[in-house]
Amino acid sequence: MQVYLKMNKLNLQAALFLCTGLLTVLTLILNANMTARLDQLPETVAMSAPTPTQTPASYEPILYISFREGAPGSIFTLTGLSYRSMPKNPVTIMVNGRNLGTLDGSLGWFVFLLDTSNAEDGFYRIHVQTPGLEKTEFFKLDPNEPVRQAINTGPEFTIPAGSAFTNQKFLPAMMR
Repeated sequence: MQVYLKMNKLNLQAALFLCTGLLTVLTLILNANMTARLDQLPETVAMSAPTPTQTPASYEPILYISFREGAPGSIFTLTGLSYRSMPKNPVTIMVNGRNLGTLDGSLGWFVFLLDTSNAEDGFYRIHVQTPGLEKTEFFKLDPNEPVRQAINTGPEFTIPAGSAFTNQKFLPAMMR
């Protein structure tokens, strides 16, 4: 058994030595090729910045919620990313149609917390709005779920009592 392990170790060391040697040879060939090409350039070469062939990609702003479910008393963290096309615009926060306040969206991103200590069981729709852009997220308060803690820091908004959607119906979609 020991002889077999020593042979495998020797084979591994030999393979590593061959790979290192091969990389060294390839590096030398590439260096020689680059030197030959540089010698063929004229004395003066006009250096200019490349012209872009396309406009930079625009990113769709997203709204991310930390948890989809939690017990009353949970604190949900919401993060908005890629809002850079809306600089210096206030971000309005609404929950189930109730205006909770505004945030500064000048950095192109934001974080805020929703405190559910006054809220009751039910469904909640968070609506974030800037001029020309609206995003929505959802969560459910259920006493059978764990109490969620904030996963970031930021301005905290308290959801008022009596704002839960307690009945939610899912209707089938039909296509023709």
